[in-house]
Amino acid sequence: MPPRPRFRKRKVAPRVSGSLMLTLQDEQVECVLRRSARKTLGLQVFADGGVQVTAPLLMPHDDIVRYLHEKRDWIAEKRTLLAQKAAERPPMPKTAFGHGRIVPLMGVPHAIEVEAGKRLAVRLHDSEPRIIVSSPHDDELAISQAVAKWLTGQAKRVLHEAYTRRLPLCESLGLRQPTRLTLRSMRTRWGSCSGTRSIRLNTRMIHLPPHLIDYVVVHELCHLKELNHSPKFWALVARALPDYEAHRKALRAIPVMLWQEDIDPFLAR
Repeated sequence: MPPRPRFRKRKVAPRVSGSLMLTLQDEQVECVLRRSARKTLGLQVFADGGVQVTAPLLMPHDDIVRYLHEKRDWIAEKRTLLAQKAAERPPMPKTAFGHGRIVPLMGVPHAIEVEAGKRLAVRLHDSEPRIIVSSPHDDELAISQAVAKWLTGQAKRVLHEAYTRRLPLCESLGLRQPTRLTLRSMRTRWGSCSGTRSIRLNTRMIHLPPHLIDYVVVHELCHLKELNHSPKFWALVARALPDYEAHRKALRAIPVMLWQEDIDPFLAR
């Protein structure tokens, strides 16, 4: 009787993406894990302090963890250096939103107009692209802060609506549901999606036209399935936004850091 043929057991590739926790100087840092067809490990530290490790498809999880621990000092040093560079950037001027200034709101330039009033309040003009500030005093700092707070409130409302409107993509594209939505101001990214399916959207997007806000939301939702920028990821984006390439090109021409000293490059372009 001939010997029975022996079959080699197929190796099952680890999951394509996820996250790992790394302790750096008593701080728990989430490291995004991405796998690809590369042969070696890669490591990136981003300007906002985020860490990403890219590993071969079949590399054991323990080897990746060991690599991160070996690079722990380098990661900490890199994050410190990037934080110092960010701190050296000129901050947004404290009186950026004063009388006569032009501010883009949903892509449309709006003039700020200060008028006398019994209390400090901000509103949109009923029919013209103007932001009306009623103020009982001429305190430029207080007025600017009131406009900034109002813009943040407008941004959170607009972004939450854009996000809610696009959530059905999770079902139609087979995406996993996000675990959290965070709306906050960020200096380096319009949005992000972590390995734990937490989505962040930049409140500075209140300056962008609606179609670019929609593109960013779709982009981040598609990361729920493809935590990378591979052809599979862009094919997923194309299913939701067939003309995404035009939006992507337009967005890349607009700096995330909209305010630089006393000049707004969004308006200067």
